[in-house]
Amino acid sequence: MGNAPSHSSEDEAAAAGGEGWGPHQDWAAASGTTPGPGVAAPALPPAAALLEPARLREAAAALLPTPPCESLVSRHRGALFRWLEERLGRGEESVTLEQFRELLEARGAGCSSEQFEEAFAQFDAEGDGTVDAENMLEALKNSSGANLQGELSHIIRQLQACSLVPGFTDIFSESKEGLDIHSSMILRFLHRNRLSSAVMPYPMLEHCNNMCTMRSSVLKESLDQLVQKEKESPGDLTRSPEMDKLKSVAKCYAYIETSSNSADIDKMTNGETSSYWQSDGSACSHWIRLKMKPDVVLRHLSIAVAATDQSYMPQQVTVAVGRNASDLQEVRDVHIPSNVTGYVTLLENANVSQLYVQINIKRCLSDGCDTRIHGLRAVGFQRVKKSGVSVSDASAIWYWSLLTSLVTASMETNPAFVQTVLHNTQKALRHMPPLSLSPGSTDFSTFLSPNVLEEVDSFLIRITSCCSTPEVELTLLAFALARGSVAKVMSSLCTITDHLDTQYDASSLILSMASVRQNLLLKYGKPLQLTLQACDVKGKEDKSGPENLLVEPWTRDGFLTETGKTRASTIFSTGTESAFQVTQIRIMVRRGGIGAQCGLVFAYNSSSDKFCAEEHFKRFEKYDKWKLQELRQFVKSRIGCSSDDLGEDDPIGWFELEEEWDEADVKLQQCRVAKYLMVKFLCTRQESAERLGVQGLTISGYLRPARAEAEQSVTCAHCRKDTEESVCGATLLLRTLQFIQQLAHDLVQQKESGLKYKSFLDFAGLDLQIFWNFYSKLKQNPREECVSAQTLLLQLLQSCFSVLQGDVLAASEEEKAPIQSPKGVEAAKELYTHLCDVVDKVDGDSVPMEILKQEVRNTLLNGAAIFFPNRQTRRNHLFTMMKNVTEQEHKQSLQLTFRSLCTYFSDKDPGGLLLLPEKNDLAKMNISEVLAVMDTLVSVAARECELLMLSGAPGEVGSALFSLFWSVQGSLLSWCYLQLKSTDSGAKDLAVDLIEKYVGQFLASMRAILESLFSQYSGKTIVERLCNSVFSMAARQLVIFLLDFCTLDIPHCVLLREFSVLTELLKKLCSGPEGGLRKLDVETWQQEQPVVLHTWTKESAHNYENNCHEVSVFVSPGATYFEVEFDDRCETEKRYDYLEFTDARGRKTRYDTKVGTDKWPKKVTFKAGPRLQFLFHSDSSHNEWGYKFTVTACGLPDVAVSWGLDLQLLVSRLMGRLASQCMALKSVRQLGSNMVVPQAKMALVLSSPLWKPVFRHQVCPELELEASWPTHPHRNSKEVKNIPDDPCRHFLLDFAQSEPAQNFCGPYSELFKGFIQACRKQAPKTDIVAGSTIDQAVNATFAALVYRTPDLYEKLQKYVNSGGKIALSEEFAQVYSLADGIRIWMLEMKQKSLMSLGNEAEEKHSSEATEVNPESLAKECIEKSLLLLKFLPTGISSKESCEKLETADETSHLQPLNKRQRTSSVVEEHFQASVSPTEAAPPATGDQSPGLGTQPKLPSSSGLPAADVSPATAEEPLSPSTPTRRPPFTRGRLRLLSFRSMEEARLVPTVKEKYPVLKDVMDFIKDQSLSHRSVVKVLSLRKAQAQSILEVLKITQHCAESLGQPHCFHPPFILFLLELLTCQKDFTNYFGHLEGCGADLHKEIRDTYYQLVLFLVKAVKGFSSLNDRSLLPALSCVQTALLHLLDMGWEPNDLAFFVDIQLPDLLMKMSQENISVHDSVIRCTCSLLATVTC
Repeated sequence: MGNAPSHSSEDEAAAAGGEGWGPHQDWAAASGTTPGPGVAAPALPPAAALLEPARLREAAAALLPTPPCESLVSRHRGALFRWLEERLGRGEESVTLEQFRELLEARGAGCSSEQFEEAFAQFDAEGDGTVDAENMLEALKNSSGANLQGELSHIIRQLQACSLVPGFTDIFSESKEGLDIHSSMILRFLHRNRLSSAVMPYPMLEHCNNMCTMRSSVLKESLDQLVQKEKESPGDLTRSPEMDKLKSVAKCYAYIETSSNSADIDKMTNGETSSYWQSDGSACSHWIRLKMKPDVVLRHLSIAVAATDQSYMPQQVTVAVGRNASDLQEVRDVHIPSNVTGYVTLLENANVSQLYVQINIKRCLSDGCDTRIHGLRAVGFQRVKKSGVSVSDASAIWYWSLLTSLVTASMETNPAFVQTVLHNTQKALRHMPPLSLSPGSTDFSTFLSPNVLEEVDSFLIRITSCCSTPEVELTLLAFALARGSVAKVMSSLCTITDHLDTQYDASSLILSMASVRQNLLLKYGKPLQLTLQACDVKGKEDKSGPENLLVEPWTRDGFLTETGKTRASTIFSTGTESAFQVTQIRIMVRRGGIGAQCGLVFAYNSSSDKFCAEEHFKRFEKYDKWKLQELRQFVKSRIGCSSDDLGEDDPIGWFELEEEWDEADVKLQQCRVAKYLMVKFLCTRQESAERLGVQGLTISGYLRPARAEAEQSVTCAHCRKDTEESVCGATLLLRTLQFIQQLAHDLVQQKESGLKYKSFLDFAGLDLQIFWNFYSKLKQNPREECVSAQTLLLQLLQSCFSVLQGDVLAASEEEKAPIQSPKGVEAAKELYTHLCDVVDKVDGDSVPMEILKQEVRNTLLNGAAIFFPNRQTRRNHLFTMMKNVTEQEHKQSLQLTFRSLCTYFSDKDPGGLLLLPEKNDLAKMNISEVLAVMDTLVSVAARECELLMLSGAPGEVGSALFSLFWSVQGSLLSWCYLQLKSTDSGAKDLAVDLIEKYVGQFLASMRAILESLFSQYSGKTIVERLCNSVFSMAARQLVIFLLDFCTLDIPHCVLLREFSVLTELLKKLCSGPEGGLRKLDVETWQQEQPVVLHTWTKESAHNYENNCHEVSVFVSPGATYFEVEFDDRCETEKRYDYLEFTDARGRKTRYDTKVGTDKWPKKVTFKAGPRLQFLFHSDSSHNEWGYKFTVTACGLPDVAVSWGLDLQLLVSRLMGRLASQCMALKSVRQLGSNMVVPQAKMALVLSSPLWKPVFRHQVCPELELEASWPTHPHRNSKEVKNIPDDPCRHFLLDFAQSEPAQNFCGPYSELFKGFIQACRKQAPKTDIVAGSTIDQAVNATFAALVYRTPDLYEKLQKYVNSGGKIALSEEFAQVYSLADGIRIWMLEMKQKSLMSLGNEAEEKHSSEATEVNPESLAKECIEKSLLLLKFLPTGISSKESCEKLETADETSHLQPLNKRQRTSSVVEEHFQASVSPTEAAPPATGDQSPGLGTQPKLPSSSGLPAADVSPATAEEPLSPSTPTRRPPFTRGRLRLLSFRSMEEARLVPTVKEKYPVLKDVMDFIKDQSLSHRSVVKVLSLRKAQAQSILEVLKITQHCAESLGQPHCFHPPFILFLLELLTCQKDFTNYFGHLEGCGADLHKEIRDTYYQLVLFLVKAVKGFSSLNDRSLLPALSCVQTALLHLLDMGWEPNDLAFFVDIQLPDLLMKMSQENISVHDSVIRCTCSLLATVTC
């Protein structure tokens, strides 16, 4: 039944997390925290999290669960059910893709066309865009509501739903036509549902694949958070000059309204997710509206839902915002998966300041009517504007000003008046302990605002300026402590420093500070996660040992000692090197007589590094004899004593339990920083008890850094001996500094932890000048107390770094001048210089001085932003130090400074080193500066490599540089990712340019580094010594990021070319002495000991409820299999109620009835990761106990892979992925943005009758393309060879371009005149449309008609070659008359445009209609005619391949009727409706043999002409088209044909009937929807695509040959090959898809592809010579990849290549080797060969 109802939002969050998708617990936990300066950007994962296997697994397991990806079909499954049933009820038996798309779009699917086609393809077995409705409904029923992507496709591939398989046929039939059709259907089916290369089994790469999956998951999570923050938080609220700070508001709305049931609104906000608000109204009309509080910015909005609500559960929710309730704008649309229970985030890191926020429930699950909302969370920040002085403050300040003036004037005449004021002030301060006047104090008086307190402080300083006595100094210090003002306290202490030996009556103040400190520690202590180190007694049983003391809940067994032991001592620690400060312990003992009655608590340290339990127990054994009486005596003796008297061996806490009370809270008397905590249970309640029982304990406090040095004293030697009330100035100084330092340190820790806290300290007015003045005074005094004070002051300075550098960072972000005053800058410089001198001092020092030195080092390491307050100063200083940082001899201060700067830019400002611009400020970016910074870092990394090869051990500087490079390069690549994901084209171009240049720069440096190292060392030595180098990290980080970038629009081909040069170097890096892959690395991959990655527990209600349909998804990146262990009590109703598991590959397993049987084993393993889906279904009757099971995700063990091999595998994967993306031809940037052709225009060009005979052939090489033609920048010079010059073509070009109004001139002037006289038999129809441009259009059209008609062009050639002596036939005059007919067409178009101008209903087209006039039409005709003249005439092409492209249907289409080859005496067109001779359609060409069609670029599954193919179909290359079967003729039709042929006299055909191509040319010239620019763009696109493909194939061939040495059966090559085939569905038919690129380029692509296939063929054939059976899995992968590459849309002229590689013999040998694996693949390939050879 899923998660049991919880009683708190936190419980709900934890429960939902077990299902694979919980709410955002960070908002749930931190809704009331005080935020820092703005929302911090999600940090990139650390280097170890991506490079070290163990840390990577931890990072992957810690990822926030993401919502499962529901497929489009699963999301709308119910609607599809009803829609299909309605269609079947109306008798509509089929569904088309467009109908499917219209239905889902009407339901707001919001998907791309590719997603619609992919979803529809799951049902479309034949690939013709039509599905049988009944079969589709049956497939939906078989899916059982599973929501795994591709699950239906898996059913198709496994042939589990026979209704989706393309039927059967009789292969022994005499007629082969049906066999051809069926084989084509089978081939298309296999093409669409082929095996993915990602699932090809290769055990050796499982570890590598899991590593890649986990890396991608961890990195993608971080990058997605960056993108989300960029989208939803466009501006940083803290940087607004109008605001001073932001105040977190958990309830940021004034009230809530709903569409119905307003009385139940409180059920959404009561924190109980078991209750809910339920709507009452029609579907799609439910909403929840929040009226926001004034000046509140909404940052987080979420609602709680429950999967058990079924049809009441919201499925689609939108968020709308606006200034008033009637005008709202939707800003977010969220789809909620059906299996989610818990809080669903609607807005995160948003910046919504509108008054109204409305949640609209657009749709419920299964189209339910009403909805249920179980919870609502809205968290925001309230703007607190900078306010001036209030009226009350002004009144108080006015009063204090008058009082100050009065007292000042009276001081000289009445000195006693000052003493009276001071006495009253001291009297009041006795009741004002430290921090009591701070804003965070609960006793703070509202009328004492900061302004008033500042005026009071000024008053006290003014009246005490005339007298400086210990009482006055103590008064000012007490007032500063009461205010909590750090600056004022330091000023007072600075004055006291001059009188360190003076006695001050400050004992009460010191005790007051200790009391306040103790109370604060107790108040804000948090539960500590300690571990049990030892216990001096054993447990009663294994399940009741002392380790149970720290296990919650306390309802379990707890700790029971063995018989006879009634006391016990337990020791706890953090389990690490860190210490702790315990403040409180809560203890619960067992009830009854065995429960502990009393005990002691000790906190102590140990001088020994190793833990020895016996020594620890012996140290406190004197207390083992204590009973209750001794404890009471000790407690009595402590009354009135100070906690400072307690030593490490004394108890600092004790407890005593009443008879009927089992719990005790122990508040420690002294909160000591220690590494060990001992709890002694002294005795039981009853002396007769046999054993001691303790249920559990919780420990609260703080984690503290362990200090190896002895703690310095905070009391001077004189005061240690003196017990009087007064203390000396040195003790007061140390105690006060320690008090302020501890408070500031605690504030820093609480702020970093993100927990709720209040600041009791006031940092106003604090600057570095105050610190330096105070420190200067202290360092002038050589006393030991001053050295200790310097140490405390530096610790305080480190705690105040965030305060001191806050404004500096803001100024740096805005690139302003430093905001610090000249004195502050000078103070920073002087302090930095002094600290460097202290560190570099090598003389032997005392213990306090050594402690001071350590704090100086810490200050230098963390103070980069303080000592170098300007960003540019920090950058310049760091770059200066980089030039010689790798030298061995350096002052310690320089190393610390370098590490400090590196740490600063790594952790706090990685973008600051690169000066990456913010959003909307990209114009200022200078790429060369960014590249210069990265080049400097790479050069330092190169020098580090040289040092490591000599020394072999990286130093502290190396680790700092490591962290810096990781952060800076990660920041650079993350910034590029954000720009690539944005909608700004300029930002994308900038990011692409930066990536391209940086990768080229980095790889050039990388090649130089490796080549230099290889000249001196072997690959093995390099890998061993550079394992922790910056170079090894940076190279892998770059490749890991680029692997994630491959799906974006980046220059894939350019990057592939850059990385392909590395293959030889990386192979040399990872090769053994013999040149092959080192055996050690291969053997480590074959370990089979899995590790547990994640564990979930799932349980239903007992008994479960009826009508359940619950879905949960368990996801664990890197998991290879899941183990499910069921409880022995699991039971469901037989058959009707069941549990169903679906693995990542779509395999389903159902269980019902009773666990423990053969059908339902107790433990099941699903060997397909990294995802497992669970479905529980119950009907409306009979329920049983239910289910409870544990799911364990297991992964491969951590395998030690060298960084060199890791890099080689990463680069191999990246090159394969880049090549695959290039092959898919989906990247716009790969070809250039000017190459983009709209889909509609592409379809018009491809469906044009002139595409096959004209456009797809080669353009005349000597004719320069027009400047406006978008050609590819790299033209292939090989295309223009071997094409003879033709004077006839020049003649027609000159004729078409000449103006008829002027006399013809030039070499053909006489021929022109004779040509015109011979062709223009009739006067031109100038009375219709006249003009010089129109006449030129007629001539150009005539030239194009003659040029594109082979017979006429041949006759014209003879005429031109003879110099006009050979007479022209009458056909030329008829063609000229046909061309002259365009005048009538122009007139008709003009009349239509005039009619549209007068039609007010068509205002939309009026602007276009005004441009339609004879002049513009004539210009279009001239352009189109000249375009036709630019192509080679029919029959002329390059020697190599153009003749092969001429097919039977083209030549028959171009030849006159009387010269065509007669195919049949009966044609189907004879029985079609007659048409006029001038509009006769060209004869059909459907009588081609199967497989010989020449439309691979426009595949059609039904044999339709190209013009009838939809644009969507035109884009997808498929297998050879399937011919249509002609219906048989009846005898009546044959007699009718015979009668008509005998009786009717055949008319002499006109020139248009004789040459059908004339009609096609005229139609093209007149077609307004198809411009000459569209044709040129399509051809340019095809040429650019072909050149890109050719380059990729050549690079791929180079990579294959390089990686395939010494053989092709090692992991890098296999990985490259498998990644190459991931996008194979997009390039199954290059040879037809790229038609129009030019014959020579087309042939070169084919030959290059041949070479790639031939390389794999040779590898497969040569496997037997290796004689290594361990490579058999690799052979299987190579063979499968070869079959994938052979599975292309081959053409008849490829048969020679099949003969050369002896394909039948090759396939037969492969089948003999492993017939079980390749049986199905070989059959489909044989079908392909049969189709081709027909």
